[in-house]
Amino acid sequence: MSRKSGAKAADPLAAKKAKKAKKKVRTLSRQNLSLAWSTIRGRKGGFAAVLIAVAVGTAVITACGVLLETGIRSGVPAERYHRAAVVVGGNQAMPVDGDADPRFSERVRLPADTVAKVDAVKGVESAVGDVSVRMTVLKKDSVLNGPPVYGHGWSASVLAPFTLRSGTQPRAADDVVLDSDLARRAGVDRGDTVTLVTGSKPASYRVSGVAEPGASFDRQSAVFFTDDHAARLYGTSGRVDAIGVLASKGTDAGDLADRIKKAVPGVVTYTGDDRSDVETLDVGQRRAVVIEAATAFGATMGLLVIIVVSGTLALSVQQRRRELALLRAVGATPKQVLRMIGGEAVLVGGIGAVLGAIPASCSPCCCTPCSRLPARCRPDSRW
Repeated sequence: MSRKSGAKAADPLAAKKAKKAKKKVRTLSRQNLSLAWSTIRGRKGGFAAVLIAVAVGTAVITACGVLLETGIRSGVPAERYHRAAVVVGGNQAMPVDGDADPRFSERVRLPADTVAKVDAVKGVESAVGDVSVRMTVLKKDSVLNGPPVYGHGWSASVLAPFTLRSGTQPRAADDVVLDSDLARRAGVDRGDTVTLVTGSKPASYRVSGVAEPGASFDRQSAVFFTDDHAARLYGTSGRVDAIGVLASKGTDAGDLADRIKKAVPGVVTYTGDDRSDVETLDVGQRRAVVIEAATAFGATMGLLVIIVVSGTLALSVQQRRRELALLRAVGATPKQVLRMIGGEAVLVGGIGAVLGAIPASCSPCCCTPCSRLPARCRPDSRW
């Protein structure tokens, strides 16, 4: 008696599990997909519209995703801060709750006493404050073409690093050191005179030396003055543009950046290719534009695809009311009809998604880091 009662008690549980397993098999079974494929072949025109809408929408969404990933991960190698393990700068964006943080077009400067605070952090070999003064070089009373020219204090030359190829470092207010490429294009050498324009005021300087950078300069040219004269040209006393940090031997750049952020609140630290964001503001600004445009356009396109595909499928079902009624009349249950329609949507949507995603994800730009592109093709190229 106890055996029979136990078997009866176990029977409902076993039947429930078998019923669940049966339902799982039927959801997208081979038989159901075969039936859905047969209906698709019989109504090619209606499902072709869905296929095209899904393929085009998937292609655009995939392209936006690739563009977003490019904006987040891409970068260009630092030039002037090539040797600096960490670059410290101000927050170049305004925090906005629930929206993208807009970036400032002008540089956010740091107080000059921040240099001493950063220098006191464990793992920092030395911290160097850098200022950048935009200027123009005149050659035979005409503006020298090429990348933009920035003036700096000589102490910041270690961040590249620059080594003197000839001559000496600037010692007087009218001394200047040019990088080797700029000296070649300007046609000057040690002991010559060069005319530099800061703002709208030209001034003549004696070339005390020519320096060779540790890494090639493609996006800018460098001119070095004495630190005092660079500060006078800079015009904003008690401020620096950025701080280049040379790490002690064996110190990891990421760990050092975290320690600096904790020790000096209110600053932003950059490592790796992100150092170019503070070196040249255009790089960070354009990356932000790419990220925002890809996110906005991709989300909008996703919404449009959902609306178009759902509307097209609904119209297709509406036009097949008699066919579906006939299926019900011969014994098909509502769940079977819904599974057939779901199978059609899965087949058409899956094929369309593959057809749209493959070409959109095979763009050459997706496979080539920005640092390997020619200078004229990089996101920050200006000439």
